[in-house]
Amino acid sequence: MILTSRLLYEFDLRYNRLQSSFDSSIRLEDKLAILNQALRIVFADLVSKAEINSHYRAALKPLEKKEVSYKKLTSSSKFDIFETPKDEFRMLRFRAIANKEGCGTKEIPILFFQTDDLDSSLISSYWKPSFAWEIAIGDEGSEGYYVWHDSDFTVASAIGDYYAVHPELQCPSMSANKYYIDWNGKKQTRDVNLLLDKDFVFDMIVDIGILIAKSIKVDTRDYELQLNKILTTAKINS
Repeated sequence: MILTSRLLYEFDLRYNRLQSSFDSSIRLEDKLAILNQALRIVFADLVSKAEINSHYRAALKPLEKKEVSYKKLTSSSKFDIFETPKDEFRMLRFRAIANKEGCGTKEIPILFFQTDDLDSSLISSYWKPSFAWEIAIGDEGSEGYYVWHDSDFTVASAIGDYYAVHPELQCPSMSANKYYIDWNGKKQTRDVNLLLDKDFVFDMIVDIGILIAKSIKVDTRDYELQLNKILTTAKINS
């Protein structure tokens, strides 16, 4: 864990070097809003690259939830619906504990298809749900995750791994009154720190935060170019 107060200190240190060009200070709440925007950008980038970059996956470990049991919401003759965890950012693995009379119980991986491919998959002899061939089909909807069994078996439960959303950074301990009303209109009285404790993540968040602050103060036409440069040149040795 890295203290949010440390992020703010480093942000101020680097931003103050630009004060000759950017002459007005930034409120604490606004700095935190900027750092949270930077965190969302960095977090999404880490998740998108985690499967091909072991350093990124290691950095995300504090937010990787494993062997989570999903709550069943409804059942039908064709599919069951399981509740999507409120803190889920991206699913990593999803599987069903399936039963079939006379065949026992086993774990079956749930294969996700694009919605427009779902109908053809459900009737395909290769992809339709099958206890014998250990195939269950998944789809995501507004109600939750659909697990299609097509009456070939029953789904006793569903278990998954996922990356959780990072909570918003807060630091009322650095405000004069030790509290403030944040950008969501909520009163904040307790610090919320950065759970991703790798130094390269810290540096990217601060660098992108400075870039966002600069884009607010002046017209930064090369914002996307500079952002991509920060994301692609991260020092990931620590």
